Amino acid sequence: MDKYIIEISMSPDEVHILNPYFWCVLKLHETTWVNDGFGWSISPEDAWTEANKYYQNK
Repeated sequence: MDKYIIEISMSPDEVHILNPYFWCVLKLHETTWVNDGFGWSISPEDAWTEANKYYQNK
């Protein structure tokens, strides 16, 4: 069974001022976590929803 992690962080970068929350879905590949998908969101809740939706569609 594949293992995944969802991470959400806030960017201090002014480039992403409208969508400052970065989310990514990481997948365990052998012994290393690799980025399997990502996006930017307006709030932590939206970031979780979008990341979870991405994960569920995998």
